[in-house]
Amino acid sequence: QLTDIIKRQTQRINRLVEDVLNAARTPRVQPVAIELQHWMAHFIAQQKALFDKQNPQIECHLGPDAPTIWFDRVHLEQILSNLVANAINHHPTGTDEPPFVRILLNRTQPGRFVLAVCDQNPIIPLDTRTAMFEPFFTTHQAGTGLGLFIARELAQANESDLAWHPADEQDNRGNCFTLDLKAAPDWHDNNDT
Repeated sequence: QLTDIIKRQTQRINRLVEDVLNAARTPRVQPVAIELQHWMAHFIAQQKALFDKQNPQIECHLGPDAPTIWFDRVHLEQILSNLVANAINHHPTGTDEPPFVRILLNRTQPGRFVLAVCDQNPIIPLDTRTAMFEPFFTTHQAGTGLGLFIARELAQANESDLAWHPADEQDNRGNCFTLDLKAAPDWHDNNDT
């Protein structure tokens, strides 16, 4: 039992050190063409395996003509992993419902898209919203408070933005984090013809 405690605490400290180092570095951006449909299928399978004990329900709706986007592959994975982990880790305890995450893609203009990662958790309170992208701010006891800060930094380094909005304000339930994406230079949008 003591060995398990030491192992968990070592992992927590290691995660904190890695987050601090990542926050201090200027992101090196190496954008590549990413076929979103294929990439997302692999990403979701990876997330379901990672959070197997929580049995999350992860849905993805990219539409029939999902684009090939232009983004740093490592950064995209880090941003979306953080958003999915937050949705699962902030799922209310004491409920029979498993954590739920829905990933949606919307076309905003020719060659531009918004990817939304939404949950069904209680809406993030106003005082938390104003600080959640600040370094070292956390509401989770195992968190370092750097996840959303680093995610936004990585988004901005890729000429994108990471933002929050409520999924359903009337129901006071559901949070959506949105990431702007641009199509790869040589991707042809069938909707433009």
